[in-house]
Amino acid sequence: MADLRQEYDIVFEGKKLGCAVVARVGIRLEIFGEIRNFASQNPFRLAVKCDGKIVCLGVMLPRKDRFTFHKIYTKSMLHELGISAIEEFTLVRDGDTSSYASAPNMTENMGSWCSVEDMSEFLEAGEFRRQFSAYKNCIACKQNDIEYLAVPIIKDKALPALSVWCLGETRKINGKLYMVFKIRKGKLLF
Repeated sequence: MADLRQEYDIVFEGKKLGCAVVARVGIRLEIFGEIRNFASQNPFRLAVKCDGKIVCLGVMLPRKDRFTFHKIYTKSMLHELGISAIEEFTLVRDGDTSSYASAPNMTENMGSWCSVEDMSEFLEAGEFRRQFSAYKNCIACKQNDIEYLAVPIIKDKALPALSVWCLGETRKINGKLYMVFKIRKGKLLF
């Protein structure tokens, strides 16, 4: 990733759907993806193929006649996800857990996950706390100054259409699928 800007095709089931751009912005890397002509009843995520595995980046959001993804990463964030050299971009539909790998740091090296009864322990008052308080069977874990809040993903049940889902990462924890969010001092991290 030494180039300042590099373009990749977004390919799904052998068909080119759009383009992803990786650009260096200062010391960070910005990833922007856009696809057209893709229909899905369930949410889907933009993912990268890297070192023989597929790593999900996040949910692609609808914008008029297309879907887009936009996020800025530090090198340590990419390393935590297990991304070193990007081979290509693809899509992963919710519920398709067989085709991608979870980052080992997120599931194996985070200490103990505990059950969450009250969202006010993690999120400051406001819209995000209200949205998350509707979910049951959430778990949380703390690593250094970052807390990880994991919302269970139930098979064959679509995630609600909330903008907050683009901030989470799909991870397998103790054999179950979760959407994991990073929190620092009561605020969701982007």
